[in-house]
Amino acid sequence: MIQIGANKLVTVKVKDRETGKLVPVLGPDGQPEKKIKQDYVERITHLPIGFGFGPDSHRRLVVRLVAPDQIEFKPYKTRRAIRANARDLYRHVLMCVAQSETLRRARERKSKLADQRARRRIDAADRRLRASAKRDSQTEGWVKVIRSL
Repeated sequence: MIQIGANKLVTVKVKDRETGKLVPVLGPDGQPEKKIKQDYVERITHLPIGFGFGPDSHRRLVVRLVAPDQIEFKPYKTRRAIRANARDLYRHVLMCVAQSETLRRARERKSKLADQRARRRIDAADRRLRASAKRDSQTEGWVKVIRSL
């Protein structure tokens, strides 16, 4: 298992001009030179960042775990990195999930209220129609009596 932020010893390599391959740099004692490098875990997303991110919208996202408890984001093949504390990022994601759940519930309530209002409108229109029909039937009786006179 990789310890994030742990130092590791790596061989210093340079690109050979003739072959184009990486070759170790030799020290004065003839042994390859070593340097201490901080270790991190890095992954690249499968899909591009997507629309809304300007010139980087076609690039994939590189996510790197960096010590101490930080997460670094950057567009692939760029140097513009953004670091965030893992705890803060987790809190932000939880808040987003909570807000989306709240909005989902509000949408459900709104649709139920819309259904109730539509049902009430139909019932009110039905009552008005029945009342007008009742009034019409009562006035028709009086009209018949008056005409018969």
